[in-house]
Amino acid sequence: MRRISVRRRLALVLASLVLLAVPACGDDSSPAADGGPSGKLLWYTSAPSFAADEIMSEFMDAYPNVEGEVLRLSTFDQWERFRSEYEAGRHLADVINLSDFGLIQEGVKAGYFHKGLPKSVTDAVAGGTLPEEYADTEGHWFSLRLTTIAPAYNTARVDEAKAKELKTWMDLCDDPYWQGLAIGTLDPREASSGYVVFWQMDQAGIAEDFFRCLGNNPKTVIYDTGGPLMNALMSGEIDVAINVDYQALAATSAGAPLAVYFPSEGVGGNPDYLVRAEKAPNPAAGDAFMDWMGSQEGMETMAKFLTTWSVRTDVNPYPDGLRPPINDVKIIGGELSLEAATADFEAFNSKWDEWLGR
Repeated sequence: MRRISVRRRLALVLASLVLLAVPACGDDSSPAADGGPSGKLLWYTSAPSFAADEIMSEFMDAYPNVEGEVLRLSTFDQWERFRSEYEAGRHLADVINLSDFGLIQEGVKAGYFHKGLPKSVTDAVAGGTLPEEYADTEGHWFSLRLTTIAPAYNTARVDEAKAKELKTWMDLCDDPYWQGLAIGTLDPREASSGYVVFWQMDQAGIAEDFFRCLGNNPKTVIYDTGGPLMNALMSGEIDVAINVDYQALAATSAGAPLAVYFPSEGVGGNPDYLVRAEKAPNPAAGDAFMDWMGSQEGMETMAKFLTTWSVRTDVNPYPDGLRPPINDVKIIGGELSLEAATADFEAFNSKWDEWLGR
């Protein structure tokens, strides 16, 4: 078994240099001619850069007086940068998008996040188009998407007939054909979505046998993050990837020789969380971004460019024709406590290490 590590040490070093070089920020807003928000807006996100840039562009079309900027880092690196900046009195980010509930809890406790959900979100909850579990009852955060993990395979490297037989997670284990192929998986210690989804699989009783089988495959490779894992699948370095499915579906819709299947036992889902910084340099633009992102238009834009499921029930899944409606897929763990998942981090990862033989 191999491990591919791509920790963003350089990003953290650069972040620390920014703390030294950038002066404390005041209010970046200025009155707009039409009375709407204006000035600079900075969004910290873990969404892929190409998608986040497109989402910001659509927002600026709706709010032409706002000059939006995106900083893309992995969830944990993004959090470390934001937290370090905040504690140093360098308030740069207006809006933050994290996919780790434990970090959200920590930020709420520390007073980093503004309290007050946008009208688009409260209206959607009241109207039944946004399930209540995706909006904080205390008003600090709401979710945009549900990130799921499902097996993807390179259609140019696997037997077509064998691929058509795939229905369950254990199909990748019970047939010696698949055990002879290279399979890549996320590391739940490093990838927040990987941790939540694998933990949910464990709660549903379908994790241990599956990951033990990966541990018994000498060609299994562990990756810290989804980008390198997807690159390895597309290049043919590995044949199967246990990864966030939106990356494979996006590549498939662009013509890549990949396919995804959703196992009948179900797939786990990890929500993300959008918050406005309590000391945002441009709170008016931050509030406008939060309101737009919570609307049907904003979540439709997000789902389209991230090729994912929106948590709003009035937004179609993307990519069209490749991702099934969310009601057609069994989502496991939705009723499970994210607080419990956060508390179980070390215990679960110790088990996972033992299953994989690390």
